[in-house]
Amino acid sequence: MTRDAAPESGELAGRVALVTGASRGIGRAIAAALAEAGAAVAIHCRSNAALAKALAESLSRGDRRARVYLSDFGDPQACASLIESVRADFGRIDILVNNAGTVRVRNTETTSLADWHDMIGVDLTAPFVLSQRAVPIMKEQGKGVIVNIASIAGVNGGNMGPAYAAAKGGLISLTRYLARDCARFGIRVNCVAPTLTDTDLLQEPGIDALRSRILAANPMGRLAAPREVAAVVGFLCSDSASFVNGDCIMVTGGP
Repeated sequence: MTRDAAPESGELAGRVALVTGASRGIGRAIAAALAEAGAAVAIHCRSNAALAKALAESLSRGDRRARVYLSDFGDPQACASLIESVRADFGRIDILVNNAGTVRVRNTETTSLADWHDMIGVDLTAPFVLSQRAVPIMKEQGKGVIVNIASIAGVNGGNMGPAYAAAKGGLISLTRYLARDCARFGIRVNCVAPTLTDTDLLQEPGIDALRSRILAANPMGRLAAPREVAAVVGFLCSDSASFVNGDCIMVTGGP
């Protein structure tokens, strides 16, 4: 800390948060929200290094740090290595937000086994491996928070395809198991299930028709904004949510 820099303040001051898939969209908004609350942030991305570095520079201030990590969650070992790297660099991990994911809009007949394995691997296996490696660190610290970013598709099946629905549904169930298993160590685990959110995902093939259907059916007549999802994540990471554990909070704009 420089001589004239004030110590960071905020509800999450002194804590270290790892946010996966944080170079854009919901992950970027989450990283910004946690940094605003005072946390140091490890920003993970698969390939958007320039965007991630620009975000890190904008979030680093005074005693608060932000650092970028590149890895491809198609390889489970990359998840383990990421946790080790963040702990080595920051000395601790207080918050893990499993946001990184992949989607290919398919139906039952057009989903190949390659599609299935890819989405299950990134959207479900990676959050498990990251959590599995983070838990011993949080256990040693006596406290920690894990937040998984699921989807309303994990509850109602959605329209993105069977692999995506299965992965997100599995993530919700994984959240509830981890919450029961880890509570005795002072670790809380929750998830957030947004509807279609106004992010770069809307550029993916096949999304336009889905967007129109969701807008027509949504009581609020609009999509979720990334900052609205991030605000819920920020609450779950804070001490204000100290008795919230194993829950899945919907961010959908209405039933």
